[in-house]
Parts: sequence; structure tokens; C-alpha cells
Amino acid sequence: MFCKIRKGKWGYSIYACDRKRVNGKVVSNDIKVDSYAWHSLYEYKEEINGLIDDIPVALMSSITAKCIGNKDVNLDFNDVVEKLIKVKKEYYPTYKAMMSKIKNDIKKEEENKLLEYENFKNKYSSLHYKELMEKYQEGYDRGLLDGIKVEDKFFNRSSDKKLEMNDSEKKLLKKLYKRMAMQYHPDRNTNNKESAEMMVLINKLKEQWGI
Repeated sequence: MFCKIRKGKWGYSIYACDRKRVNGKVVSNDIKVDSYAWHSLYEYKEEINGLIDDIPVALMSSITAKCIGNKDVNLDFNDVVEKLIKVKKEYYPTYKAMMSKIKNDIKKEEENKLLEYENFKNKYSSLHYKELMEKYQEGYDRGLLDGIKVEDKFFNRSSDKKLEMNDSEKKLLKKLYKRMAMQYHPDRNTNNKESAEMMVLINKLKEQWGI
């Protein structure tokens, strides 16, 4: 018997073939051993090392087991290997193209992951910076209000007393009032006793400042 390999686009089939002449006619007897995907002909990382002029051990083990399991098959394995190497060389351009695509896909995926990480890091840094600034502003406003409380208590100012100031100072105080009112407004601080007390003080200061 001799080996014959029928090659397709995505795989190949191995046949054990016999030819006999019976009554003057050639009688063919082709026994299919098995079918395999084309990439079964290649070793791991063979695209890096170059085409290896050999057949993977796992593939030969599978073919040997199939042949041993069929008593009607009797193949010369040197013939099988020789023909498999020929088919392997024919599939090699397809193999190289596939490995190139895999490399590019992996590279692209790594680049996308890096880009996602950079975007996340930038976004997180911005949010972190914003949060720090809000905390700083909150502490600044709280400290300013506490200072005004002390000053108000020290000078014993009444709620109906107006401070004397020029237009520029009033403009600055209006900005300060709006900022503090927004920070401690009840709508933004539901059921917060301290914010409610702060809001009372802020409104009291507004009246004293005459703004």
C-alpha cells in the first residue's frame, strides 16, 4: 500500500491506497486513515525558528494509532512522513499569514489595553485632583466661616448692624456669599445640622454686610 494525501483549503486527509489488476482491469482500494486541520503540521513557534523539515510527534502518534487500529491498513511510515512534509511546505504561506495576524491582533489588544489604562489613569487623576480641590475649598470655607464666627462674637455685632465698605469690597463679599451659600445650602445637605447652622450664619452675615 502507498500513502496518498488529499489537500483542501483548511485541512487534509490521509489515505492508504492499494492498486490491483483483476481480469485485466486496475482495481483501486483507498482507505481513509483520518483527516486533520492544516495547522496540525506545525510545531509551536515554528514561524520564529523557520520551517522545520519534520512532522510533529503528536501528529505522527495519532496517525500511527489510526493505522494500527485498522488491520486493513499497511503503510510505509517513511512514505507518509515524506508526503506530509511536502504538504506542510505547501501550507506554510497560510501558516505564516495566520501567525502574522495573531501577532498583530495581540499587539493591537495590548495597545488598546495600554490606551484604556492611560485614559483611566488620566480620568482618575483628574477626578482625584478635583476631589482634593473640593476638600481644600470646603476646608477653606469652613475655616473662613469659623473665623467670621469668632470675629462676630468678639465684636458683638448685631444682626441689624450694617458694615461700611466700598463697592469693590461688596463685590468680593457677594462672591464669597454665593460660594458659601451653595456649599451649605439645605438642598445639598439634607438633614445636616451643621450645614443648617452654617446657612443661618451665612444669611446673618449677608444682612450685616448689606449685600
